[in-house]
Amino acid sequence: MKIVKISNGEVTLKDFCSRKLRKEINQSMFANISGDTEGKIQGLNMVDIDKANDVALLGMIEKIVIDGKEHLPDLKVLDEMNSKDVDLILDEINKVTKTSVPNE
Repeated sequence: MKIVKISNGEVTLKDFCSRKLRKEINQSMFANISGDTEGKIQGLNMVDIDKANDVALLGMIEKIVIDGKEHLPDLKVLDEMNSKDVDLILDEINKVTKTSVPNE
C-alpha cells in the first residue's frame, strides 16, 4: 500500500492496478476517439479525461482519512477535496497504472 499525504489527512492507494481497472480507465478515456485515414484523431475531451480520472481514483483508493475521519472512496468526498490534493493523488496513481499492466 502507498500512503499519500494530503493537506488535511492521507489517502491509502492500492499497490497495483488490475487489468480490469486498466481497461475501464482506457474505455472511459478513449470512448469517443475516432480517426481518419490520414491519421487525424478527434474526440478526446475534458469530460472523458475527468471520467477516466474518476474511474482511476475510485478503483485505486482504498481509504481516505480527512481531519482524522476515515472515508471510503466516493466521488462526493473527492469532489469536495482540495484540487491540489486530488492532483497529487492522481500523480501517484499514474505512477502505478502506467507500470502495473502492459498495454495489450
